[in-house]
Formats: sequence, C-alpha cells, structure tokens
Amino acid sequence: MNPILKRTLIVVVAIEIVYLVLVNTALNLQVTQDLINKIKPDKFAVSWDSAWTLYPTRVHARGVMANGQSRGQQWQVRAPEASASISLLRLPFKTVSLSNVSAEDVEYRQRPRPKPGKDYSATREFFPPIAGRELETTPPVLAPKKKGKKPWDIQLTDMHASGSHVIWLYQLQAKLNGELSADLSVQTRGGPLSVSNGEVDISLQSLVLNNEREVTKQAQVKGTVELLPFKPKENKGLKALAFLNLDAEINTDTDSLAFLNLYLGAFQGMTVDGAGHVKGRVHFRQGDLQSGTKLDIAANELGMNILDYRVEGDGSVSIEVPGKKPENHIGVRFDSLKAFDSEGQTMFSGDGLDVRAVGNTVVVPLNGKRPRPLSFAVDIPSARVPDLKMFQRFLPEKWVFSLHGGEGELKGSAKLTGQEFNTELHLSSDEADMGFRDYRFKTNLDTYVRIDSPSLEHGEVDISGTYFKLDNAVLSQDDEKAKPWFAEIMIEKGLARLNLDDAPTGVSGARHLVETALKKNLRELMADADNELKVSGRISDLSWLNLFVKNPYNFKISGDGEISAQVNVDSGWLDEGTHLTIAPEALVVDVLDYQARGSGGGGVELKVIKGGEHPDMTLDVAVRGAQFGRKGDEQPFVEDIDILLQALGREVKFDGSGDNLELRLHIPSARVKDMKVYNQYLPADSPLKILDGEANLVADVMLKNDDADGFVRLVTEDMTARVDEQEIAAALTADIKLTDGVPKNMEFDISGSTIVLDKVNVIGDEKSFRDEDWSATFALTKGRTTWK
Repeated sequence: MNPILKRTLIVVVAIEIVYLVLVNTALNLQVTQDLINKIKPDKFAVSWDSAWTLYPTRVHARGVMANGQSRGQQWQVRAPEASASISLLRLPFKTVSLSNVSAEDVEYRQRPRPKPGKDYSATREFFPPIAGRELETTPPVLAPKKKGKKPWDIQLTDMHASGSHVIWLYQLQAKLNGELSADLSVQTRGGPLSVSNGEVDISLQSLVLNNEREVTKQAQVKGTVELLPFKPKENKGLKALAFLNLDAEINTDTDSLAFLNLYLGAFQGMTVDGAGHVKGRVHFRQGDLQSGTKLDIAANELGMNILDYRVEGDGSVSIEVPGKKPENHIGVRFDSLKAFDSEGQTMFSGDGLDVRAVGNTVVVPLNGKRPRPLSFAVDIPSARVPDLKMFQRFLPEKWVFSLHGGEGELKGSAKLTGQEFNTELHLSSDEADMGFRDYRFKTNLDTYVRIDSPSLEHGEVDISGTYFKLDNAVLSQDDEKAKPWFAEIMIEKGLARLNLDDAPTGVSGARHLVETALKKNLRELMADADNELKVSGRISDLSWLNLFVKNPYNFKISGDGEISAQVNVDSGWLDEGTHLTIAPEALVVDVLDYQARGSGGGGVELKVIKGGEHPDMTLDVAVRGAQFGRKGDEQPFVEDIDILLQALGREVKFDGSGDNLELRLHIPSARVKDMKVYNQYLPADSPLKILDGEANLVADVMLKNDDADGFVRLVTEDMTARVDEQEIAAALTADIKLTDGVPKNMEFDISGSTIVLDKVNVIGDEKSFRDEDWSATFALTKGRTTWK
C-alpha cells in the first residue's frame, strides 16, 4: 500500500474515532440538552433519551421531543425514533437545514395563545397539554419585535414519517397510520411558510372533536399535497387555502357533512348536514376544484336547508368537476324524505327528491374570486302532502280562495340559471277542503302551475299552460248543501310581471329575483305582480258568480257553460280591461221574485271598468228563448222570452260586504201564452176572471239603492174573461210605470201607471149587457206599492 495513502487512511480513521467518541458522548450528556435549551427557552425546547451519529452531520435519536411557542401558537412534536442530516456550515448564516429527515410514530400537538378579542373559554378544556408550557387563559405580555433583526430560515427536505401518528390541533384529535413525506420551508418572525413534494398514504383511524364527538373514522387518504409560500399571519383561516394544492383519493366514514357548506352557501344559502360514507377524488388547486374531482357520499343521515325550509332523510351527495368544462356539478338526492317549514311542520314526504346545482369551481372566496352559482334545479317525482293547508302560505291574501286541509300528492320541478327560470308544479287531491271567503267545499283538486322566464332581467314570467280543475265539488254555506259541480280554468296565454325592487349595482337576473324574494317572500311577490292572462274553461255551476257581489234585488245566476277571459292585474288587483265571457249551455237568472230559465243562447259578460282593491265592474246577462215565471210556480207564465240584465257594481268588495249595485232589467220581447196566469194576482172575491188569451210583454226597469225607474207593458188583442156571469172579449194594455222607490225594501212608486181595456165585446150565451166595442181606462195618478 502506498505510504501516503496508508497515512491518510490512518488519519481518517483516527478522526472518525475521535468524532464518534466526542460527538456521541456529547449527544448523550444532559449538559448538551441544557445548553441548547438556554438559547431561546421562551421560543423552543428539545430533549431526547439517547442519540448517536456514525458520520458527521447525520444524527439518530430515540425518545425525541420538542416544543415551542410563537406569538400566537404553542406546539409540541414527539417521536420515539428520528434521524436527520444537518448542514453545519449554514448555521452561522441563521439557516437550519435538515435533510433526509426520518421519524416514526409522530405525535404533533398545537393550541392557540389567547388574544384580545378572541374568546377560547368554550373550547379551552379540549386543547392539548404541552410539556413545559402553561395553558394560558389571559393574553400574554409580548415583548415588542426588534426591528432589523434577521430571521432564521428553517429548511427540512426529504422528510418521511411512518407508523402510527397522532395529531391534536386545538380541540380536534386525529389518529392515523401510514406514510407522510414532504419538504418544509419556514422563516421566523412571520416569514413565509411552504410545503412541497408532499405525499400522503395514510389510514385515518379516528377524528374526534371535543374529546367525545367522532367526526370521521376508518378513512383512507392517498395523494399529493403542496403549500405555496405564504405568510401565515397575513393569511389566516380560509385564506391559507388559496396556497394549497391537493390531489388525493379519499375513502372515509364521517358523521358531519358540514364541510360541504364551504361551497354550497353560494346556492341561495343552501346547507347540508348529516353522516355517511365519502369516497372519491379531490383535486384542489389554490382555492379552486380541478378537473377530475369526483366525490360520492352515501348518507344514511342527510339534512338540507334551503331558504326557510328543511328536508331530512337518507340519500346521497355527489360532487364532480368534468373534464370538458370548468364547472362544479353538485347533486343531492333523497331516497326517502320529509320536508318541513320553518316551524317544523311537515310539508310533504316521499321518495326521490333531487337537487342539482352547477357552479364555478371556486371553493374559497379569495382574491376577488367567489363561489358563483350557474344553475340550480329541483325535481320532486312524487310526494305525499299530509295537509294541503300547509300550502296556503303561497297564496296571496288578495286571492280569496283558500286551502283548509285534505291530503294530496305533489309533483314538480324547477330550474334557475343566471338569467332564466322555469318550473312545473302539479298538486292533486281526492279530498281537498277548500274555501272561497266564508264558503267551504270538498272537492277533487287538480292544479298545475307552469312558469317559464327566458329572461329575468325585467321580472317577466310566462305562466301559459297553468290550469286549475275542481271535480265533484260540494259547496255549502249555513249548512245548506248544493249539488256537486265541477270547474276547469286554463290559462291559454299568461304573462306576469313581478314588481322587483330596484337592483343594486352589479346585481341582475336570477340573483336579483332571489334577493327580492328573500326580502318580500314569494307570497308578497305574487300578490304584487302585474298580469295579462287569456283564460278559458268550463264550469257546471255559474252560481259562484253570486259570491262576488252582494245585492238587494235577489239577483242570482246559475247554470253551466264555457268560459273565456282576458284578465289584467295591476299590483295584485284586478285592473281595467279585465273581460270575462260565458257561453252558457244552461242559464238560470233570479231577480226579485221571478226566475228565467234558458236552455241555450244568450251569455254572461263581466268587465272591470275601473281597477283597484275595490273595482267598478259591469255584469251583463242575456237569456234567449227562456221561460219566465214566479219562483215556486209549477209552470212559467211567459215563454220565448228574451231578457237582458245589466248590473253595475261600484267599489265592489270581494268579501261580500258591499251592496252598491245598480241593476237594469230589460225584456225587449216576450210572449205570455196563457193570460189565465194573472188570475192569481186578482182578489179572491173579484168579479173578474180571465178565461183565455195571449199577450206580448215588454219591460225596461232600472233599480238603484234608493231609486227606481222604468216600465212594464203588457199588451193583448184577444183576451177573454168573465165578469160576474158575463163573458167578454177585449184588448188589454197594462202600462206600469216606476217613477221612484227603495228597491232594497221592495217599495216602488207606480204613479202614472195606466190600464186600458178596449174593444170590449160581449160573447157567450148570457148577453145581459148589449153594448159593443166600448173601452175603459184606469189611471193611477198617485200610488206606492210593496212588492210581495
């Protein structure tokens, strides 16, 4: 062997022996640990049970423990065995550089230090104990930072941890098994922190909150993690997520799904809770979810809150960012469910409710970026409604219909995008208990609401196709039952304009609609809407028209027919231009003590001539070819009568309290088939008895609250009658005039009325009176009558 090489080798071996003896001796002397811990005892302290080194800069240790504190945190790390290589040359430059750091069964603890304005009293008892550090309950007195002092750089590269680990952060404790590796760089005095080349392959045994609530157990996480350089003091809490990159496979049970609400709150305040199994991939980069993210959550307990309503049951949640578009697709499905209102009352229950939301990929609102919804959809295939009364809250008070109860079925769907809204809602019941003002009726209910708005910019929605059907309805009031009836109302064409509040700067479309609805609520929003509707339908009982107008003339309508209408609504009230027509198949009209029955022809027309809460309305009724007579008579005394009834209601009150109604009765032509009917108006001991004859009848009468005007004229050319024992033939003209009166009391002034008997001839066998072709006139110069 070369002498020089031999001497060199001997020197190296000697140095190694000296190094091993001196350094290993120093590592195992207590004085070494004491000297280190005197450097910054308020900042950090270290200890180990034993340590050794086989070559310079590389150290192995057992029973390693270190703890310390910054201005805001206290921490502790412990490992039964650890090793690392240190760069001694960089220490004079205030750089701690450790490489190839390896540890087993790591335990890490961290807790906050009290700060002014920060109250930890509710959770302090669950913070981890830290050796040699007192659990502070009041903010510590901190020395002012020395300006200009160079911070320390700490660089840990190629770190590896394996085995069973415990992490205790604040009141959250985690136990896990597996492999962790990363590079860590941190600068003291509030400098930047970063983690690179992080890899995780662990099995999370448990995640416990407050020493009692197990949030997650038996979880597997495998993937990569990275923290870009950031200053923790300037980026606390959620802000730190703007520097996090994560790509990991997750498979875990959890008893809290609240972590999803970090993102879901952007969807009209939607939140979920519950417990279940989470499986899939999370690809997250600097606050945004990335393509490839796909999580499926099977929830045996699932709750969802949206607006003022809550849904509970079991089901699933899915989160996915497809590869084609930078969108986050969220699905919440309830296999079985109950939906509740804000007071906890059941709205409906069933199976298969689906909620689908699409938004941007921003999870954390940072740097001007916020979670932003793109679309939101709900689908209810079928649900049971235990009490229809729960849906009364959606009907404006201005609408006089009400839901009192009964079970039913609900189906529906809705979709809301940034500028578009459409929905379909179908509610049906075989036993609906409904009302109109004080009237109640049982009915089969079938109602369908369709709303479509391709643009919400001006709050316009198309409700064409909406319909309302009642079948086998039995209306009752004051315990008086009516025969079953049906009604069908179809909105052939309908446009509603929602009176939205002025939009704040930068708010429009769906967001503007939702924000207004949250302030006004849906009921108020519908009540104040402006509408233009074209309506058609059928109804088997027109008597519902009588519920709108109270009147003193016993004026009533009944029958059935086809309906068509133009309905204008301004701020929830009927407006000028509203026009309803009914082509009756059968029409019955009552007025005073009389009744007209038409089997075909004629019609009913209702118009609003002045809109508002108490509108002015006209109601025109035409009866063609009708039979006319007194109510209760077996046979009508007038046939083939044409009747025109014109009603004008001023300041109409839909609660039925108004009686400001004018009524015009016009009979342009009528034929009295048998004049004998008038015998019932003659006194019992009258010497006159009508035997035969026909007559023409014309009438035009105007009735007001405190006035009456018009006439009734009866003309016959061939009446025969008996006067005492003598039969006569004559022409009769009765002209009854109304000059005044109080119709609501059935009192009338008939002054000026005349009865003319002309062309009188004696007929029959008895001719005790021989004169022929004589006449007589009866003139009532003054007279008042009470109609009975």
